[in-house]
Amino acid sequence: MATALLLAAESETTRTLTPEYLAEDSGDQLIGISIAFAILTTFFLGLRFFAKQFTAGGYGVDDYFLVAAYFVDLGMCAVGIVMVKVGGVGRHVEFVEEFHPALLTGWAKCILAFEVVYFASVALPKMGIVCLYLRVFNWKGMMRTIAYALLATLAATSVSFIVTACFQCRPIEFWWDRTIPGGQCIDVQAFFHAQSIPGFVLDFVIMALPLRTIWGLKLPMHKRIALVGIFMVGSFGVVASIIRAYIFFQTSAFTDRTWASVGLVGWSIIETGTYIIAACLPHFRPMISHYTPPWLKSMVRKTISQASNSVSKATSSKNTQNRRGDDEVELTARSRKQAVDTESDMAGDEERGYSGGIRSPASGMTVEVRKSDDMIKGNWAQEGQIRVTTEVKLERVRTSAFLNDAKP
Repeated sequence: MATALLLAAESETTRTLTPEYLAEDSGDQLIGISIAFAILTTFFLGLRFFAKQFTAGGYGVDDYFLVAAYFVDLGMCAVGIVMVKVGGVGRHVEFVEEFHPALLTGWAKCILAFEVVYFASVALPKMGIVCLYLRVFNWKGMMRTIAYALLATLAATSVSFIVTACFQCRPIEFWWDRTIPGGQCIDVQAFFHAQSIPGFVLDFVIMALPLRTIWGLKLPMHKRIALVGIFMVGSFGVVASIIRAYIFFQTSAFTDRTWASVGLVGWSIIETGTYIIAACLPHFRPMISHYTPPWLKSMVRKTISQASNSVSKATSSKNTQNRRGDDEVELTARSRKQAVDTESDMAGDEERGYSGGIRSPASGMTVEVRKSDDMIKGNWAQEGQIRVTTEVKLERVRTSAFLNDAKP
């Protein structure tokens, strides 16, 4: 913090304070961003709950996380508007110090409140997204363990950042009143630099986590591509986070602090709002399918299917030409070996009086060569007939209604 204050002192002596410079005011930009994302998050959250009538699923933990994130995000938008009015945000710090020095106390208090709500607001929608993964994909084993580890990490980092923000100065009043004797603060700018790194890592892990599962679903190609696109919308939140971190790394955020707060706070609001919107989008698919005209759905499916088939044919054609010779030799040798083995096994069964059976591990086909009471009466054993049964394995797979077009 001492470094930031030193830079501020140096800046005041070297910067030319022209009337045009002092008259600059970008506070309306922050107010516009705050209002816009308050409206957007309200719209998308309301649409999310409206879309639930088109699915068979009820409410889950992810819904509660998202509602909590929404209210915290509204608080963050409110702080963004208030700090323009009571903290001089949008004006250069030289103007505030010269004409409205009392606003700097309001700025410090607003920034402290914003730090607390930001760390909560950025963690809650991410936790909601992970809970959505658990509910939709019904993961077991390692994937479920990774998801729970992500939840624990998100909660732990959020709590630790909030506690650090609340105790960044001792006493906390020293944050806005530097006349208190014996007070001291941590390097707040270095703190924000450090917290950006785990945020980036967790964001990329959350985005990549469902991709393998989605691509392995027994769904048409166009549906899998649509699902991947829906979940990748969260990448816009990552972009906003990167831009916010870039501003912190490239500028002295606490030098012209009232001016720099517009970009830092604005991109923070965009980041958290985008995470909330991304958590809402997966629930829109059944609703969109319900209201989309059949001709439009058919056209989209046909376009995606043609593009996918073109890529698949180009890839498989090359691979087939390279493997054809080896495959033919391998299949011929394998067929001859299987024929010899089958004849040998059946001959042995005849000697044992058809008491055994042949089972193919590859196809699940069982060839029973024994008498059975449910067979048609006749000289079955002497005629060398066989009974063929097919073993069918049924596996019940739990899927979420969100992956379907509508209620069953």
